[in-house]
Amino acid sequence: MAAFAPMRRPRALWFAVVLAASAGCEWMLGDEGRRLAADAAAPCPPDMVEVTPAQGAALCVDAYEASHDSDDATRPASVAGATPWTDVDHPTAAAACAAVGKRLCQADEVIAACAGPAPGTRYPYGNAYEPHACNGSDHGVGDVVPTGTMPGCVGNAAGVFDLQGNVQEWLDCGHYNTPFLCAPGVRDCCKILPGSSASGAGELACGTTDFTYLPTERLPSRGFRCCRSE
Repeated sequence: MAAFAPMRRPRALWFAVVLAASAGCEWMLGDEGRRLAADAAAPCPPDMVEVTPAQGAALCVDAYEASHDSDDATRPASVAGATPWTDVDHPTAAAACAAVGKRLCQADEVIAACAGPAPGTRYPYGNAYEPHACNGSDHGVGDVVPTGTMPGCVGNAAGVFDLQGNVQEWLDCGHYNTPFLCAPGVRDCCKILPGSSASGAGELACGTTDFTYLPTERLPSRGFRCCRSE
């Protein structure tokens, strides 16, 4: 497993994120004012990194994609060097996060942690695509790798790994007559971070989420990450 620096609390950072729907069911990075900050009154646990939207309350984001807890496989862990928890539907992922006092992340939260301060970077590591930074199709492995083993794939929120690539991640869901509607006649659908080990540059961008998926869908390329409100 590749070595990387220990996780540290992020410095206060100001950034801008807005989600706007575009063709193909994607939401892209925009210019709503937000910031990343440390909040001494509401510190995150060691397995999470704190993010604070400028117009919202502080929250914590898991440093790593969820894996099965070594002592209880029904509970998620945020640790380095573990096999991501995949082939999971949205209700199971949501229940797993809830079991440890967390919740599934929302799209703007993970985009914020990935893109950093305004105007934000296109990728976790900068604006220029680096094919071997994250575990996408151009990296050439062609399969999921253990959490945190891509040291170049760390978000602008220092210490958050694999926000793009490796496995897709379940996010928040919508319902009938909301902007999250999958298709006419489909009442519920959920967003994901689409980047996986099979994804190219377009799907590995920080500002891209996809919301065309039914919550009951399970794929070996899809997992999740937990967040926690403060």
